[in-house]
Amino acid sequence: LAVELPNGTQNVFTATGFLMQAFLVSMAQKGNMLADNSYYLLFMMSMATAVCLLLEVAFPTSLFVSCGRTYSTYMQAVWFFNLAAMLYGGSPMWDPVSPLPDMAPAMFVPVPFVFWLNATSLFMFIVYAGMAWAIGTPPDDVVALAAGPVAPPGYAPPGYAPGFGRANGKHVFSEMVPLVARH
Repeated sequence: LAVELPNGTQNVFTATGFLMQAFLVSMAQKGNMLADNSYYLLFMMSMATAVCLLLEVAFPTSLFVSCGRTYSTYMQAVWFFNLAAMLYGGSPMWDPVSPLPDMAPAMFVPVPFVFWLNATSLFMFIVYAGMAWAIGTPPDDVVALAAGPVAPPGYAPPGYAPGFGRANGKHVFSEMVPLVARH
């Protein structure tokens, strides 16, 4: 007996898993401001991943939604490691109680978080630019893809041949979407 599930079912179940993770992380209050701020940022990344997964059900070929999912999932991994280093690494810089109770470590938490947001953005840009370069994507196709669903009906990038993956001997940017949007 085989039953075919609707498209996007895997996204809904995965989003439910990330929502449960977000719920558990939101309950992980340690009582000090440093841990609470750090776990809050992890909660936000878990929620962003869940939202992107649900948006992928509605927009399965959207490169931006797929990049958002990839970005927020990668940021969770990066922040898990950073969180471990901050809370359990033993560095005096991240100690909120010794020698005196201090809010400075908790107030400094957004700085490494934003650093990792920027580093992750740069990393993803380099990877996607490398993919575009590797398949020989014309720059006009990149701009057309950036317009996404906002592009006027019937718009086709210059040199695009409907029904074919290549136009004038070059790959079109839409060939990259399955590399990101499809699992």
